[in-house]
Parts: sequence; structure tokens; C-alpha cells
Amino acid sequence: MNERDQAVIEEGRLVHACPVNGSGVTGCCGKTLYEIPVTDRVTQNRHQVTCTDRENGSAER
Repeated sequence: MNERDQAVIEEGRLVHACPVNGSGVTGCCGKTLYEIPVTDRVTQNRHQVTCTDRENGSAER
């Protein structure tokens, strides 16, 4: 994990799972990219995902 990724986690921003091919929703919380806050991030690396709440789109901390 690079310094920028670490800073995102430390600032408390959520990192969402990128939608898989053919899907329009994130793999973590089921939201579209238009529904997540602009301060959140999206990644294809499942190890960097911090959003784990399928119901509310929040991180379990």
C-alpha cells in the first residue's frame, strides 16, 4: 500500500469495490458510482476496500 492509499484510510474515507463487468453497482454496498460521496474512492483491489456494509455503505470500524 502506498502513502496515498494509507492517507485515504487514515482520513476515514471509504474505499469501495469497483463494479464488476456488466454490473452498475459496487461490490461492497451495492450502490452506483453516482450514489457514493465524491470524497470516497473506488478500487479494483479487494484488499484495499474498507466499505463492508451492504445495507448502508459504511465501514465497520
